[in-house]
Amino acid sequence: MVTFLLQQLENEGYCATTDLQRNYSLSHTVQDDRLERLEKNILDEKVNNIVNSFAISKETVYSIYYALLMGNVILEGPPGTGKTTIARAVCNSLFNVRLEEATANIEWTVYDLVGRKTLEVKNGKESVVPEDGHITRSVVECCKQIALHEENQSQPQATWLLIDEINRCKIDRAFGEFFTVLAGSSEQKLTLPHQSGNNRHLFVPKRFRIIGTMNSIDKSFVNSFSQAFARRFHFVL
Repeated sequence: MVTFLLQQLENEGYCATTDLQRNYSLSHTVQDDRLERLEKNILDEKVNNIVNSFAISKETVYSIYYALLMGNVILEGPPGTGKTTIARAVCNSLFNVRLEEATANIEWTVYDLVGRKTLEVKNGKESVVPEDGHITRSVVECCKQIALHEENQSQPQATWLLIDEINRCKIDRAFGEFFTVLAGSSEQKLTLPHQSGNNRHLFVPKRFRIIGTMNSIDKSFVNSFSQAFARRFHFVL
């Protein structure tokens, strides 16, 4: 189905399938693709492999897995407990997805996560060009992976965003309009003020996830989550 839709996009004058990353209009064609659950025997085997490799309980791995099936996740715990490493293992083994990674800081704004206009100098000439933020880049890459690998399950089936120390940024300021998308609105369309034309709107696939890690002991430069934001994530301790 996606292959047919991609061909249709080409016929209508959009970019070639080999250039999907710049074709944001593609996003609506893969928006409804959902995560697939593993069969129980396969899931149990993969969970055992993770437990044997890391200092983590089966219950925690299962909790992370089922939480990610439902939506976005925050992994909370003391520093040095391997939250980021475990997130990578779960994404790779249980979901076969790629991770884009970023570390939050107090200076983050919507320009860092959604995008901005920036000055580019090329061949001695200056021009203002759009620069996508962490979330936008990850969503675009997620659409690309879904479309390109629909018929090859051995390849990554999505791209997700891992934000380390997510509670170090001012959440509402940094997430901007994406805060509304996290609420699970039916359309889940993100407007990109820094983009134009076919790239102005980006539809977030139902398969896309954000994973945040949060050091529960470190209180320096930490911004507590608002109740509204916390409702948009599943917390796993």
